[in-house]
Amino acid sequence: MIRIKKGILTLVSLSLVLIYCLINDPSRDITLTLGLYVGSSWDVPNGESYQVIDQAIKKFEKKYPNVHFEYKSGIIKDDYSSWLANEITKGTTPDVFMVLPDDFNTLSSIGILKNLD
Repeated sequence: MIRIKKGILTLVSLSLVLIYCLINDPSRDITLTLGLYVGSSWDVPNGESYQVIDQAIKKFEKKYPNVHFEYKSGIIKDDYSSWLANEITKGTTPDVFMVLPDDFNTLSSIGILKNLD
């Protein structure tokens, strides 16, 4: 369970740092959206699904007060692929989102995933 939390925290932290690197003007307020699903990638019940993410966001916003986050929540893992496809189709793709292993090749091949080098 601790490995899972550390992995999620690392993923979110890295994503947040990479997003910040893309921000040019630190004086303007920016709101970024996160697309997440409820539960774990390994189908392990966990009542603290968003706690690690909330902590990472709080630390990031403290360091960078002009950047704010809003996350789409409450989507169960089994519905997440359909939800994400709908968001992409509507043009409301979250700025940062989880990618399920089965969706990676499809999202990559249609250009949804961006290289953050």
